[in-house]
Amino acid sequence: MYDVSVIIPVYNSSKYLRKCLDSIVFQTLENIEAIIIDDGSTDNSLQIAKEYEQNYPHKVKVYSVPNGGQGIARNFGVTKSSGEFIAFVDSDDYVDLKMYETLVTYARNHQSDLVICPYSRVDEAGNLLHTEMQNVEHSVTSMNSGPTNKLFRRDIWVNNSVRFSENLWYEDLEAILKYLPYAKNISWIEQPLYNYVQRENSSINQFSPRVED
Repeated sequence: MYDVSVIIPVYNSSKYLRKCLDSIVFQTLENIEAIIIDDGSTDNSLQIAKEYEQNYPHKVKVYSVPNGGQGIARNFGVTKSSGEFIAFVDSDDYVDLKMYETLVTYARNHQSDLVICPYSRVDEAGNLLHTEMQNVEHSVTSMNSGPTNKLFRRDIWVNNSVRFSENLWYEDLEAILKYLPYAKNISWIEQPLYNYVQRENSSINQFSPRVED
């Protein structure tokens, strides 16, 4: 069993994918697996992912699914995971090299079912824009709905059939709200460990009627 399974849905992320995957395979936590789900990419994202699988076969596993969106890809990734904990990373973002050692150690020391850390918004050059979820009230009403700055226990997730919404833009919220009632011990740390890259052409920065999702 791995300490943590990091699930990474990928869709046309070739420009950013190497930096993302480097931040996973070079984690200070050795016993980690990266589960990459290529969501029908039309660029060379799949080829890059398979290159990492070949170079790091003990850490990287690559799967391909027809294009169906992030929710479907993440749900599929969970079914392929085997870690004590699971985590999620977006393929155009990257994480601190000590992120999962820090979160797993904290979870074990405090018997945590969920560990939350702040995250940094950075530009494409890696310059810090600002940090979010730092020095906030440690309550569920203060936490964000995204999964990427969190560590979850896999058995809780799987045994309670927690799933992301599928075919919706805001697929995160359903999963987080389903998981919370089963998380008896929620822990917070104040160290920002996740880097959320702000791209001008990302879906969150484009207007669409799908914001109603």
